[in-house]
Amino acid sequence: MATAAQNRVNIIKLYDETNKGNIEFLREMLADDFVSYGGAGFQDIHGPEGFIQLYNSFVTAFPDLKFDVQQLVCEDKWAAVRGIQSGTHKGNFMGMVPPTGIKVEWSGTAIFRINDQGQIVERWQDLDNLSLFQQLGVIPKFGAAQG
Repeated sequence: MATAAQNRVNIIKLYDETNKGNIEFLREMLADDFVSYGGAGFQDIHGPEGFIQLYNSFVTAFPDLKFDVQQLVCEDKWAAVRGIQSGTHKGNFMGMVPPTGIKVEWSGTAIFRINDQGQIVERWQDLDNLSLFQQLGVIPKFGAAQG
């Protein structure tokens, strides 16, 4: 059975490895029955390959994508992470936003449920999509003149 301390090490490594583009580590860490609820993909994602497709869509849009863990709390089979994502918008984002060349950063929180083998079986994520879309010019900033 994986301990909270082992889960902490694995979650930190998850972010370190994805920052390096190591998709194989995602395949190791995500259980076959993995589900990601809402969040970054705007819909539920089932299985490691579905999540990897979502990850790749973010890397296509932001080739220098980086996850900076600010806080991590682990207890039993649970891990909660708050962090900052950043990247330069060089590719089409989610089929909605053509490249702007703008360097953006936004916050996010993820909660993971981890099985006895140390693999992630569920993930809930909230992103500051409002800030991201404001930085990309899709949504006007509050107080901005409308015309």
